[in-house]
Amino acid sequence: MTATGDWPVGRTIKAIRGLTKEEAAVHFWNEGEWQYSDGVVIELDDGSRLVPSQDWEGNKCGALMGAIGTEGYNVMPSEWPGAFG
Repeated sequence: MTATGDWPVGRTIKAIRGLTKEEAAVHFWNEGEWQYSDGVVIELDDGSRLVPSQDWEGNKCGALMGAIGTEGYNVMPSEWPGAFG
């Protein structure tokens, strides 16, 4: 993967959803469902996608976490079975 400067600054989030098997293959996470089943995709207004990774080497997809003030949150697509919200 290459760095792209200040991308995605200024982009707008259009959707947050689970990672598909086909998208997982782009990142070489096609050895089994364990690599991508909990992946998160953030779709932007220009058609690009952000996918959190476990590490800089891209060994597995990762969780997306954030905070509002002092309250921590996990970002989970609502279509996931068992997703809490």
